[in-house]
Parts: sequence; C-alpha cells; structure tokens
Amino acid sequence: MAGCGQDLETVPADVLTPDQMTSFLIQVHIAETKTVNGGFPLDTSLVMYQYYHQRILDRMKLDTGLVNRSLRFYSRSPKQTSLIYEKVVDSLGLRNSTANDRF
Repeated sequence: MAGCGQDLETVPADVLTPDQMTSFLIQVHIAETKTVNGGFPLDTSLVMYQYYHQRILDRMKLDTGLVNRSLRFYSRSPKQTSLIYEKVVDSLGLRNSTANDRF
C-alpha cells in the first residue's frame, strides 16, 4: 500500500486518533453482533446495545461528544475512514477465524 499516507487530512486534536477510532469501531461492531445474534426481542436488544455502548465509552474513557465529533470528522475523510475500516475488518476477521479454529 505504497502512498497510503498521502493526501490524508490532519486529524484535529479534539477527535479520536485513527488507532482510537479503530479500537472504538471494533468494540461497537462486536457489541452489535452480540445484540443482533442474541435472539432477543428488538426492545431488549436496543437496551442491551445501549448498555454495551456505554461500557465501551467507559472502558475507553470516551464521551459521546468526542465520539460524535470523531464520527463527523471521519465521515468527511473517506481515505482515512477506508484505512480505519481495513484494520477493523482485518481485526474482526481474525477474531472470527480464531474463534472458529477453537471448535
């Protein structure tokens, strides 16, 4: 991936770094999977997701304002978002592969 770092917008100090955003999104996707695949009614799944989401924020010491600013910034920076999601997909794929290997 020669030249990946070219033409990337500078990340403002008041948003998550690409690595932090990657970690956050990995955790969010895991929480979504737990709630969607849990077989619970929709209202229960929503409550569970809110609980998981708050735990992610607490564990990563984030607040919703920071997350929302970060989501807005990265939504306007498709190259950086693409690089972040490459890492997210790789990490989730590795987790899935590792989990499947245990069986």
